[in-house]
Amino acid sequence: MPTHTVQFPFRLLRTNRNVCNLWLGETVSYFGDNFYDIAIMWFVFSKTGSGLQTGLVLVSAFLPQVVVGPFLGVLADRWNRKRMMQAASVIQALLTGALALLILLNIVVMWEIYAVTMLLAVVQLAYSPARAGMFPELLATDELMSGNALFSTSQQIARLVGSTIGGTFVAFAGASAAVAFDATTFLISALFIHRVVYAPSDKASDNTGNTTIFGDMRVGWQWLWHKRVLLVLIAIGMASNIALGPTNVLAPMFIRQVMHANASALGVFDACIGLGIVVGGLTLGSLSSKRVGLLFACGIGLQGLALGAVATAPDMFVAYVANFVLGLAVVAANLPTKTLFQTLVPSDMRGRIGSINSMLSSVAIPITYGGIGMFGDTFGARWSYGYGAILLLCCMAAGLSVTSLRRLSIGKDHGQMQEPNLTV
Repeated sequence: MPTHTVQFPFRLLRTNRNVCNLWLGETVSYFGDNFYDIAIMWFVFSKTGSGLQTGLVLVSAFLPQVVVGPFLGVLADRWNRKRMMQAASVIQALLTGALALLILLNIVVMWEIYAVTMLLAVVQLAYSPARAGMFPELLATDELMSGNALFSTSQQIARLVGSTIGGTFVAFAGASAAVAFDATTFLISALFIHRVVYAPSDKASDNTGNTTIFGDMRVGWQWLWHKRVLLVLIAIGMASNIALGPTNVLAPMFIRQVMHANASALGVFDACIGLGIVVGGLTLGSLSSKRVGLLFACGIGLQGLALGAVATAPDMFVAYVANFVLGLAVVAANLPTKTLFQTLVPSDMRGRIGSINSMLSSVAIPITYGGIGMFGDTFGARWSYGYGAILLLCCMAAGLSVTSLRRLSIGKDHGQMQEPNLTV
């Protein structure tokens, strides 16, 4: 494992073969996921004409995260993380392939889309904590910020290209072909993960499963309860995820009914967020900002301003620019927070803590997304984006009012976090 400080994220690809293989696999898979996302969202809205139905697809994706996420996080701490990731990729390929066939034969019904969405979410919940546990063990501690910037940047390049091409692909080839393409990328990802040489740390290897799953979950909750800054970050994350709901639920409605554009415009609109995340990831990866708490709060506030600009956009050009700024803001808030969790959480608990974080951050989203769909059907997409902007600005104010979060920084010695006492 390299021990030098990485000055530029892409340098990792030349010095760490394991990181390179994981990067290739996830980038290819993420590229295919953008084909799938646009295909399903456009297919459902075109078939039903309802923002509520579109929102319910996302609800079905988040429900498993609340119900089974913590259990799968414990399993990721107990089992071989690499094999768990491979198995998850293969199962996702089978599920998306089956859905592509149903759409091609024109026999798919809405409950089948909900069911496949839920199953894909369950499998992803097995992949994510395993990946969260393995990734920090492939790099030195002082490489984590650059490593996170590398993956965030490259995945958003895949989003940028995938969304642009995916929207056009769906418009001309149809949803079935796009979903089938995504299935192929999952298989390619599994092959690259197979090439990763992974040896768990001694501490992670000692987790032999002598306690029950519920016992391991309780240990994770008890550990997190004493990390008060992490709890504050999670609470703000929960509220900001709700505020960003219109970007996930109502984008097809905004493009089609407000801007009177087609699926290609939806692809470009989504790609602008990816472009913003690329630029933000490259910038943060190079600067290695230390003031992660202040950066997080400011990123949340910038998200609010960008969402407000989308709500008031007079044409597609302004909407594209606002979505680009939203991408910058998303990476400014997410990248340092991800590094914080990787640094503070011990290896043998990364799976369960990661799952708890995901569950708490998403617990209100299933109900909220359905509500946003109904709100959009009643008041329109513009008002929905506007209320989301107000909530994000309130989240920024809350974050800046917490002294310990505002002063949270990465120390100079091996990237360790400096965590002041919580003062409101």
